[in-house]
Parts: sequence; structure tokens; C-alpha cells
Amino acid sequence: MDSVGDLDYPGRLPDLIKMHAPVPHPVLEEGLPPLLEILGDMDGNSEAWQRAMAILSLPLLAGWPTSQAQRWFVPQ
Repeated sequence: MDSVGDLDYPGRLPDLIKMHAPVPHPVLEEGLPPLLEILGDMDGNSEAWQRAMAILSLPLLAGWPTSQAQRWFVPQ
């Protein structure tokens, strides 16, 4: 299971999607590239944080329901 700091992101993905689902798609589309760049400049786990953010963003941008995101990204 992958984790970044205290965040076990595959296991928390459904909760994170529910929490961020209200964010409008244009905000995600415009904000994701600069956010990934900022995360890439971090010391330590920058690649892991970028990967976690990308994994979270994919189902949000695709508009997937939480159950479908869980099926794709969380080991059963």
C-alpha cells in the first residue's frame, strides 16, 4: 500500500473524492498543473505527493462516482 507521510491515499481515496467532489472542474483543470509543480519542488517525497495528487484528481476530473473510483484504485 502506498503512503505519503501519514496519508495512506489508496485506502482513503473514496473519502478524499467525496471531500473534493464540490470543487468545480475548471478549478481542478487550471489548478492541477501548478499544484503538481509546487509539489515537485518539495524536498523528500515530492514524487509520491505528485502521484497521490494525480491519483486523486483523475476520478474527480472524470466525474466518477466514489464507488467506481474505489473499484479502480483501492485494492480489494
